[in-house]
Amino acid sequence: MNKLTSWESLTGTKPTIESDRTIATVTFPLKSAIQRLTYTDNPDVAKNVAKNVAKNLSERQLQIIALISENPQTTRAEIANAIGVATKTIERELASLFEIVRYVGSKKGGHWEIIR
Repeated sequence: MNKLTSWESLTGTKPTIESDRTIATVTFPLKSAIQRLTYTDNPDVAKNVAKNVAKNLSERQLQIIALISENPQTTRAEIANAIGVATKTIERELASLFEIVRYVGSKKGGHWEIIR
């Protein structure tokens, strides 16, 4: 339940829950989270991100990018907790996102940057 309320507070969208007798499905809307990625310095970057996001990234990677865009000072542990996976999983996903996301600064005082 905490994950559902966390998602709503991070993205501004409510997850939907559908169920039948044996299966419950929770849908986390990502469209508005991706739209919140703003690039005021270079409008071409926004076009490239939108194109790459739609084609190459998994749902988990999109969630990571949305969380980082909401709070650049977030930690790997906070991202893992919000998504509901292990910290090691987040580390692997961030390694695969090296062309899009990077960490700048020290471990305690740094922040995330979305590069493209």
